[in-house]
Amino acid sequence: MFEVEEDEGQEDDLDADDEFQYIRLSTVRKYIINYLFEDRSMYIETDYCIYELHEPSKKYRREYRPFYKLHRIMQLIISSAYDDPEQQFADFVKHVISLEVLDQPIVERDLWDAVPRLRRVLETIEYGDRVRGSQIVLFLLSRDAPKVPKMFDISELTRRKAPPIPEIEYKGNPDLAVLRPENQVPTHVTPRIAQLATGLFKERLRVVGRRPQPERSLPHPELTERVKGFLMRVNMRRRIEFRPQQRLRPRSRYLKYLTIDGVDYAVGETVVFVAGNDGRSVPPALPHPDDVLPTDTLADYFWFARIVYIDGEDETVHVQWFDHSSKTCMEQLGQPQELFLTNRCDTVPMKIIIGRVATHYIAPGQSLADLKPHDFFYRYEWDDFLGTFKGASMEKLTSAQADPPPECCYVCDIMEQYNYDLHAHPLRHGVAWHARKYHIDDFVLIKAEEGPCHIGHISDIKLSPHSADDDDNKIVVTMLGRVDKLGCRPDTVLKDEVFTWHPRWRDETQYISFQRHLFYTDTQVVVVISDLVGICYVVVSSSLPEIEEWKAISPLHFYIKYRFPSLNVTSWNQRTEMQPQELDICRRCLKPNLDNFRDLRRFLDVVPPLRVFDPFAGVGSFSLAMEDSRCFKLTHAIEISPSAAQTLRYVCTPPVVRILHECFPGEMPHRELRFITSAVTGCFVKPSYYMRTSGRTN
Repeated sequence: MFEVEEDEGQEDDLDADDEFQYIRLSTVRKYIINYLFEDRSMYIETDYCIYELHEPSKKYRREYRPFYKLHRIMQLIISSAYDDPEQQFADFVKHVISLEVLDQPIVERDLWDAVPRLRRVLETIEYGDRVRGSQIVLFLLSRDAPKVPKMFDISELTRRKAPPIPEIEYKGNPDLAVLRPENQVPTHVTPRIAQLATGLFKERLRVVGRRPQPERSLPHPELTERVKGFLMRVNMRRRIEFRPQQRLRPRSRYLKYLTIDGVDYAVGETVVFVAGNDGRSVPPALPHPDDVLPTDTLADYFWFARIVYIDGEDETVHVQWFDHSSKTCMEQLGQPQELFLTNRCDTVPMKIIIGRVATHYIAPGQSLADLKPHDFFYRYEWDDFLGTFKGASMEKLTSAQADPPPECCYVCDIMEQYNYDLHAHPLRHGVAWHARKYHIDDFVLIKAEEGPCHIGHISDIKLSPHSADDDDNKIVVTMLGRVDKLGCRPDTVLKDEVFTWHPRWRDETQYISFQRHLFYTDTQVVVVISDLVGICYVVVSSSLPEIEEWKAISPLHFYIKYRFPSLNVTSWNQRTEMQPQELDICRRCLKPNLDNFRDLRRFLDVVPPLRVFDPFAGVGSFSLAMEDSRCFKLTHAIEISPSAAQTLRYVCTPPVVRILHECFPGEMPHRELRFITSAVTGCFVKPSYYMRTSGRTN
């Protein structure tokens, strides 16, 4: 149970006979309503709770009715369309006009007034394609509203007229014609992108959208003086002191805080060090304080770190390093006051501490309005090896701080586990190496001098537990070969047995080799453990009815149909057909793999795929590759090249993707492009032209 701050103390005056309880809410973040079910209520979400709304009070009913009525009508339309897609519009109207919304009857005009909102909602709800294909929605979206009296004037809501779209006349290659300067229109960007792109493009960008709030200006002269002050301390001698009362416990070597030149530095605070050699970049040359430029910042010359614990006996501090935003992949686009936690830590001498800065954890989504200009903040972790950001785990950080030093650094725990995983460790019927577990009867990828990895079947593991060299651990494997490498195979073998699925090939048979077809041999070899690349999964094709779908979900899935005496096959007639019972497989590894595969199938059969909008589609290589996972469905695409757009139209999955480009006059209303581009935050978008073709398309 959690104590909700916004309700605190409001139930004290509530008597048992009272019918209602009045509460004071915090900020209402959003409202929630499930349009797919007619009987679902509306909810509102605050910082602390989600509340279900029933009946408004008599005083509030008049103000609440216009807001709720639109959503209630949307709910009636969508739920009816979802429950019975074949229901006719006339029958639906008869049912709806018999209903009321907060004591006000519904009329047919209300349904037509909801159409603009209906178009937007259908782009966001689950099963939108099912609802869009119903008779009710098709009628509402494909016909003009009947001429019935308007209940309100929407002229003030009409959007500004779009600028005219130039028509292009050309001869020759249309792909080159659309790139000529005279056929270009300015690139339209959002205000945030325009701000980040300042000075990076020769083209003058056209900014669309609401003018952003002016950013708070930083006191650059004061920040420059702080940089000078830190540079002056670099060559100064430091007076380090700590008294008995600063120890964590009597006679403990670890301190709660230390004092340098009269300034206290406590555990958890952020300290500053001169930037050194981190193996990635050359440390900067420190200028004289008088030579500091107005644009110089602390991050140009110093590193930041959080004190994890203080060792008074060795006069060292153990720190977890931060990376400034300018030192990540964001570089100059980073927020100048933002730091990122890293998974790097060190023990450094106290005497090299230059100073401290105030640093605050600000959760994602929270405002920076209260952040002082001289302070820093952090909310994410940065992995410079993978080049990724993720939310800072404050729970992990605070739980580690509860442990006594030196066990209170969770980064040390991560590195200790990492170093442990680097070496081979025996398991029951197997071995662990580089954070992977290998068991007898597992299939493994083995390094090859050239070309794809070799594939082997583990038959024995010979460990040397007392050896310091991991390569003293040997793995005995039975080798598997690739059928596509056999020169003696009939030409029709791969076409008959190796299949790859593509969305466009649902109604026709298409085959292509992906090197998934293996053959088993009697050849055994011994490999050192460092030659292992990882685990793969191999089954006899006749043992798995869903073999084609199983292969499609991972490049590590292979199958066997034949067995040969050795890898050196001289005749196709040497083969024998492999039976499932002849192949020993590690069930503890294969069973979770098959369970995950079947869970994924059930999930994809129930949940519709996420719809994808590709603003720079090309021929669809990226977005159609996402479709192959069956979790995504490309529905809209923008492409400037007519021939690429035609290729995408050919290969995309039915129903046909809405492809917006410059090739065919009258194909794309400009208002539709405006709607799509407004939905893409942070994208450069070239508004499309229409092209009138007067020459032959190449």
